Amino acid sequence: MFTYRLGTGAWTKAFTNQSGDVRQQSQSGSTVTVSYQNSGNSQGIKNFQLTETYSLVNDYLLWQMEYRPYG
Repeated sequence: MFTYRLGTGAWTKAFTNQSGDVRQQSQSGSTVTVSYQNSGNSQGIKNFQLTETYSLVNDYLLWQMEYRPYG
């Protein structure tokens, strides 16, 4: 879950589980990438881009998140 606001507007909540309409998944070797942007759902990921990367490194899971604001 993310909470953000645009300028001085109201705070808005955004959830990955409400963003299935824009979820994109890919895999390369032992790395899975999931990205979200521009969801049409009221509490989906929009107004920014979120990319999550899951990698198997040795014996552990590495989870990275990259947030990119628009504008």
